[in-house]
Amino acid sequence: MGKPTVDRDGFPVLPPAAAGRTAVSLALMNGNVRMTASKQPMSGLAEDLSRQLDLPVVDMTGLTGKYEYTLSYAPEGGIGFRPPPGIGLPPPAAPPAGEGGPGMPMAGAPDGGSSPNLFTALQEQLGLKLEQRKGPVDLLVIDHLEKVPVEN
Repeated sequence: MGKPTVDRDGFPVLPPAAAGRTAVSLALMNGNVRMTASKQPMSGLAEDLSRQLDLPVVDMTGLTGKYEYTLSYAPEGGIGFRPPPGIGLPPPAAPPAGEGGPGMPMAGAPDGGSSPNLFTALQEQLGLKLEQRKGPVDLLVIDHLEKVPVEN
C-alpha cells in the first residue's frame, strides 16, 4: 500500500469496487463532506441520507439500478455528517487562539460556503429532491419489563 490517490480537492479517490460489491466512502475535509459511491442502489443512498440527517429517508424514486456518484456538500449546524455505525471520530482539536469557536468557521474551511448544503447538493449534483412528508413509521414500544431472577 502506498500513498492514497486524491482528487483535485484533496479528497481520497476510491479504487473501483470489486465485482458485484458496493463501495461507499464518506470523508470530511476543510469543512466539506464528500460522499462517493460505486454500485450503490437508491435504497443504499436513502439509508446513508437517513443516517446523515438522523431522520427516516424513504426511497420513492422507483429506480432499481446501481449507481456511481459523488456528492459534495457543506454540513450545516451539525446536519450532514455522521459517521457510519461503529466508526468513531476523534474529538475536535481546540482551535488556535483567535480562530474557530462557536459560530466561527473552521481553520482552512472554505470561505463563504463554496459547497452547497446537503439538500441543494442532492438536487444540483444528483437530480434528486428530498421532500418532507408525513407517513407511517415502524415503532417498537415496550410498555412493561420484568427482571426474571436467575439462580447463582
